[in-house]
Amino acid sequence: MTADPVVDPASGEILLDANQWISRDVADYLGGLECELSLSKATDRERMIGTRSVAEVRSPETQRVLVKTDELVTPQHVEVLEANGIKALRVRPRIVIRSPMTCETANGICQLCYGLDMSNHKPVALGTAVGVIAAQSVGEPGTQLTMRTFHTGGVAGEDITQGLPRAEELFEARKSMKAGEASISPLDGYITRITPTASGEDEVEVTGESRTIRIPEDILKAEDGDLVTVSELIDPTSPCTGELFLIDADRNSREMLITDIASGDRSYVLPEGVQVKVQTGDRLMEGDALTERFNVEGVVAEQDGRVEISDEESRVLSVVGKDGESWSAEIPFGARLMVEVGAEVSRGEQLTSRSKPVFIAAEAEGTALVLPDRVVVYNPDGAQYRIALTSDLTVLKTHGASIKAGDTVLSLDVAHQGEVLVESIQKRKGIATVHVQPKSAVRIDKAVTVRVGDKVEEGDLLTVGVVAPHTLLENAGVQKARQYLLNEIHKVYKQQGVDINDKHLEVIIRQIMNNVRIVDRGDARFLLGDLVTLEEFRKEVRELTEWNQAADRLRQDVVGSPLAEDIEAGGQLLGTQGDAITQEMMEQASRAGVERAFAVHGEETVEVPLVTKRFPDGERELLRISRAALQTKGWLSAASFQRTTKVLSEAALRGEVDDLSGLKPSIIVGKRIPAGTGFRSLLVPIAVDAGEKGMEEAGLAPPREEEEDEVEGV
Repeated sequence: MTADPVVDPASGEILLDANQWISRDVADYLGGLECELSLSKATDRERMIGTRSVAEVRSPETQRVLVKTDELVTPQHVEVLEANGIKALRVRPRIVIRSPMTCETANGICQLCYGLDMSNHKPVALGTAVGVIAAQSVGEPGTQLTMRTFHTGGVAGEDITQGLPRAEELFEARKSMKAGEASISPLDGYITRITPTASGEDEVEVTGESRTIRIPEDILKAEDGDLVTVSELIDPTSPCTGELFLIDADRNSREMLITDIASGDRSYVLPEGVQVKVQTGDRLMEGDALTERFNVEGVVAEQDGRVEISDEESRVLSVVGKDGESWSAEIPFGARLMVEVGAEVSRGEQLTSRSKPVFIAAEAEGTALVLPDRVVVYNPDGAQYRIALTSDLTVLKTHGASIKAGDTVLSLDVAHQGEVLVESIQKRKGIATVHVQPKSAVRIDKAVTVRVGDKVEEGDLLTVGVVAPHTLLENAGVQKARQYLLNEIHKVYKQQGVDINDKHLEVIIRQIMNNVRIVDRGDARFLLGDLVTLEEFRKEVRELTEWNQAADRLRQDVVGSPLAEDIEAGGQLLGTQGDAITQEMMEQASRAGVERAFAVHGEETVEVPLVTKRFPDGERELLRISRAALQTKGWLSAASFQRTTKVLSEAALRGEVDDLSGLKPSIIVGKRIPAGTGFRSLLVPIAVDAGEKGMEEAGLAPPREEEEDEVEGV
């Protein structure tokens, strides 16, 4: 079935809409549909984009491959072809079909992605056990091939199962191959050099397309002509110890500032509602007021316990609970104690009065920088670190984070992290525009299958031999590993004269690549290193997205509502009970590390999340078919396959629940099998009309409330 419309490149007409079945006749017609389009005609150039090239096209001068056979033609290809003097290009329609490997249906495969049932050449029926059919389609030919032997003149000859160990390697996802392992291209680009070395190996150089990176001049380390790794282009470390701040310079630009504590730089957090008295750029002296006068609210006990003051000079008040846990707060300047030292207090009790009118003063001479949540006073002659941020830079620390000298605070957000050749550097207004060309030299000791000028993609084989699917998955991604597995398994069976339909192999490949290893749990329920199915991972991401959206709507709804409780962070009062909630108040509390606040919304008190939940991060994992069978959601199905004791004991320790929704669990417990006519959407509800008693016997009547017997004398 088509996933996208199929367009005739000659006329621009739509031959097939999306989600239409492709019959054998239609496939034959589309397969022979080719035409030649001229690059000198505007209409032909437009139709050319999105088609597939019929043959390889090379530059007449350099013999470099401009477009590979069957490559998707993009606007960039059209420009390159015109620049190299190519007059016309022979193309065919781009046909995108659905595949079981990419189906996102949970607990199965949808009809549209599976396609036709090969037993009747009709759309597959709901409830068909396509996994069982796929396993039989692959396993039965292997069994037959194992029992057959070639005979020549009555003498046993070559065993035709010589190709099946290769199939076993692929299905079991072996990391080491019996045959010689091939070298692969580490990036997309061209073969620019093949050079023999003194050790007898060949060195193949792959050069990628040039790209531009914008880097602040202050952190640029490379010069014209340098061959360095991407990480060596910049100095990503902090030169000083202090605090990191992200500054919105204007609507379209941001800056990063790291203050220098050694030079006297300081930051002052602004309490909620306090008016700032200075402006950015003001020159300040020690003792100058940064804010208007304000009163600090009194201290309120946050737990039950006994009041203690360990040191009068430190002005720190503590409440020690019966369990020995202590809660402390600083006594505001000019405030008086409203309880005696040693007195027992309850949570919520007022401990001190409000402070006298106070203001925040600069502790050292410097220049002011006013931020939404604080005022920074820094020494302009000190070692503070301030740079403009570009779209190619990623800040690795959060706003307000404490930084030590030498900490890594920046990274370059570039797909290729290997070596690059610095072609040119253009500097303007503190920003360097660096033109780099990715390069990679691969040492190989086998016969080379490419030549200079060939166009290669990441993961393409450069030599004869095979490659471990794990290597392809790690270096070239999921799509490349899927396609390689499909082609290699086909190759094994076709060498023995066995033709297996793609969909059966795709169902199995989907199963062995349907797992994710958690590398960052975020705020999900997973643990670091957990191995979960792709459906579970997507479900968790979807639930976190919905939670964040609901939390965002709630935050918008409570703006203007009164606070039900004070908001405090690090002894600093950010919001007082009864104050109207503002967007700035919630953002300031979130930056200070406060995760939730309580607001009076309507007639009830609601909990308002202030922090957005982080999504988990995972890496796709390729499992052997036997291991993938043990990763099923139902422990009963896994236990019936292999390692029964281990699976059952782990399920018991985790307290797992099996809903018995699969084929094997249903067979084991004698439940209706959810396939064929037992598929849930094909079941016909039966009306039972046998009175109340009959309804109860059939299990269809609602449960009755039990009557309590009254017993006298008890």
